[in-house]
Amino acid sequence: MEDRTEHDPPANQPAAATPPRALVVMPAFNEEKNLGKVLLPLKETCPGFDCLVVNDGSTDRTAAVARGSGARVVTLPCNLGYGSAIKTGLLYADRNGYDLAVLLDADGQHDSVSIADLVRPIAEGRADVVLGNRYGAEDRGRNGSWLQRAGHGYLSALLRLLTGQHISDPMSGFQAISRRAFWFYVSRNFPEDYPDANVLLMLYRAGIRFVEVPAVFHARSAGQSMHGGLCRPLLYFIRATLAILMVLLRPKPSKES
Repeated sequence: MEDRTEHDPPANQPAAATPPRALVVMPAFNEEKNLGKVLLPLKETCPGFDCLVVNDGSTDRTAAVARGSGARVVTLPCNLGYGSAIKTGLLYADRNGYDLAVLLDADGQHDSVSIADLVRPIAEGRADVVLGNRYGAEDRGRNGSWLQRAGHGYLSALLRLLTGQHISDPMSGFQAISRRAFWFYVSRNFPEDYPDANVLLMLYRAGIRFVEVPAVFHARSAGQSMHGGLCRPLLYFIRATLAILMVLLRPKPSKES
């Protein structure tokens, strides 16, 4: 007769699935004024997630604030740019066996309450990359200036023409990424300055599935956005268009590249 205690599962019952290891990756450059307010809610909204702050050569107390809030910190030797910080964070996630990662800005614009919604399509096997869309039903014109919204609409139309997929917020940096897609973000093809709509076209050409879900965004509480003013957004959208055209001229990205 089989010797089994009352706490042992029946022989025909499958073992409980191991919960996925998840990491919040937070690129940060001189964000000491915002960082603490971003890290604090994570303990409540994402209790099972680890957090990595990629200190992109900050000259203020960004690294100290991150460590004081319980986050892990990787410090780059100098300011290498947003794309390089993302690549560093995803390389850390890949080498340390994480199943998924969430990109969260350190300036407070991304609300961690939406992380569960971003992760859900990956958990359900419907996508490899999920983008948070700031232009949801409750937006009512609050997110972004008219120029930013017009530029996003233009890039959205261009991407729909090239991929057949409608993405309302092609510049969203609020993303959930499955392990299946880590290779793309750490490859040499990934932009090292500021990845945006061109990355979505690269994901499409690499056969990586991406979808969009509504997410909560806030205005930056301190510091200055790189897209402020009039000239900078115009120049940015011109640059984004050229970056998309360059993607079309390159070979399709692959794991071997």
